[in-house]
Amino acid sequence: MFEFHSIFIAFLLAFLSFSMFFSQGIIIPRTSTTSISAFIEKKPTTRVYMLIVNMNPQNSSRIERAFGYWGKEFSEMFKESRFVMTSPYKIQNASQYTFQTYYNRSYVTIQNALLDFVQCLKDFYYHHDLDWIIRTTEDCFVDLKRLPEFIRSMNSQYDGKKDLVIKGHLIKSKGSFFYLHGGSGWIMSRAAAKHFIDNESKYISYFLSCSPKGDDTITYNISQIAGIPADSMSSEVFLGTPFDENSIDILKNSYFTNTSICTNWANSLKPKMDFSKIIFWHSGRSDMLPVIDGFRIMREMPKNLYIEFSKFFGYLCY
Repeated sequence: MFEFHSIFIAFLLAFLSFSMFFSQGIIIPRTSTTSISAFIEKKPTTRVYMLIVNMNPQNSSRIERAFGYWGKEFSEMFKESRFVMTSPYKIQNASQYTFQTYYNRSYVTIQNALLDFVQCLKDFYYHHDLDWIIRTTEDCFVDLKRLPEFIRSMNSQYDGKKDLVIKGHLIKSKGSFFYLHGGSGWIMSRAAAKHFIDNESKYISYFLSCSPKGDDTITYNISQIAGIPADSMSSEVFLGTPFDENSIDILKNSYFTNTSICTNWANSLKPKMDFSKIIFWHSGRSDMLPVIDGFRIMREMPKNLYIEFSKFFGYLCY
């Protein structure tokens, strides 16, 4: 009996030691919120104004979670950038990154979201020597590992100080209307910011005179007034449309064998997207997936995944 207990205890200790070894980063648990800093050998020089617009200012917990999952690391990794979050109140544990905005109760929340963006756009343009501003939301995951590559690409294609550039997930309708999905947001050049500020009264008066609609619809007006073609506004790194539940289950559990075959190859209004290229991934869910687990998902997924779209959702396919 004594020999049996000794063998059992030895086995138990060996198992615990083995488990502790693998928990040190060799195998990352699926629920891990592992820091991405360990996966970046050298912190790159990336210069950008990163803005999270709080779409639900009465619920500060969501923007606090976004800050905890990727915002804090962004501010620590990219020292030459600026990171801010809009809120009418100081954000807990992130007061130095809070851009306090005035909430006008004469307008609905989505109208205030545009006014918040404009306040930050002026801060970006007048107080910071940066060429790019990225506007996103509190329920969008940002792949910080691949962000520097994206900014380098933008700098190689455009002169942010001279070129009118605004890019995001382009949403087209059957008519002539289109816009950039506000959930994942958009990147905007310094020259485009100046254009908007110079024409602010025109943009704002038109937006507020219409029945309340999403703040992202202002991107259509920017295209029309600034003369930016719709197709040039499309970027493959922004995903705004939320996934359907089946796709979410596949991503949560890495059950990629359950993925369907792509069928919608020729839809010009909603062309399929290469999932491996996504950097800004909008959740659109109460559980804030992928914000809370996006980095793990992006590491584990195969490279041949695509996204097809219906009217309201995106669907994984290969």
